[in-house]
Amino acid sequence: MIRLVISGIGGRMGKRIAVLASGDKDFEITGALEAPDNPSAGKDIGDVAGIGPIGRKVEPDFDKAEGGCDVLIEFTAPDATITHLEAAVRKGAAMVIGTTALSPGQIEKVRRASERIRMAFPRNIGWGANLCSGSRRRSPGRWAAIMT
Repeated sequence: MIRLVISGIGGRMGKRIAVLASGDKDFEITGALEAPDNPSAGKDIGDVAGIGPIGRKVEPDFDKAEGGCDVLIEFTAPDATITHLEAAVRKGAAMVIGTTALSPGQIEKVRRASERIRMAFPRNIGWGANLCSGSRRRSPGRWAAIMT
């Protein structure tokens, strides 16, 4: 089972990822992140995503949010993405970055981090999601092995 932490759970993409992950036996949502001033902070992850309570709260801090993390899925703002990237590197978690509008300096930080952890950072996340979705249907065991 792949343990996911979803960053940006209060947004459209974060909620959609939670819905999809909750319906797949290969994934477990172990944590979720939002800014401290976001209305989702402190609420049950499942309630925020519309999937029913799962007994874990949305946290503002990656260190508090995880019940173990294999993959951090990131859909937030550029500065938050870099903060979460640094935490993922410390923890050795793989990362999928869907955040847009990163500066050249931030993109360089992502590139350097990709030398230390597994990472997906497609420039067009729609293309990347479709690619992963299609390859997962064709070869689910191989896709899960890549992400763990």
